[in-house]
Amino acid sequence: EILLLVNGHGGIGKSTLAARYYHNYKHEYEHLAWLLSEKSIANALLKLKGSLGFTVDQNKLTLAEQLEKVLTKLAQLTKRSLLVIDNANELDDLQENYLALRRCSNLHILLTTRITEFDTVPRFQVKGLDDPFAKELFKKHYPNHDEDENELLEELLENIDYNTLLIELLAKNLKELNRLEFQYTLS
Repeated sequence: EILLLVNGHGGIGKSTLAARYYHNYKHEYEHLAWLLSEKSIANALLKLKGSLGFTVDQNKLTLAEQLEKVLTKLAQLTKRSLLVIDNANELDDLQENYLALRRCSNLHILLTTRITEFDTVPRFQVKGLDDPFAKELFKKHYPNHDEDENELLEELLENIDYNTLLIELLAKNLKELNRLEFQYTLS
């Protein structure tokens, strides 16, 4: 069983990294699932009912009973399987569902999360981009960058911890705002 937390700040690239793994290694798995943990891990897992080949009359079973059926089906999968749960960001929710996830010892489970204080599970921390990659990403999305502002760009990138999402947002906004005429500098 592999249970791994891919953690880091929001916008740093956790989901992108998990998606890259998912697509690069999908041929090694018989079963694949990507779930978004919008409200809770349990609610995300319940979305698998149909994919696992059964329906549950929600009026007859409690949510806990429905979750138990899903976990039982997952634990019975005989082939190598990958389960990605994206945005599992609530510590209480992870603590509540940790043992249930561990029951599925036949699954490789990746959880993308902002949680940093859950030491029971191995973690892979995603950090900001290296300086050259951050500049390259900025210039990719804003090719009209004025080289005279490189010092300011370096300071800005450092202050936002080289966060991928923030770099892209800034560069794309500058490109859009300067689309018809040059109005806004990096400063």
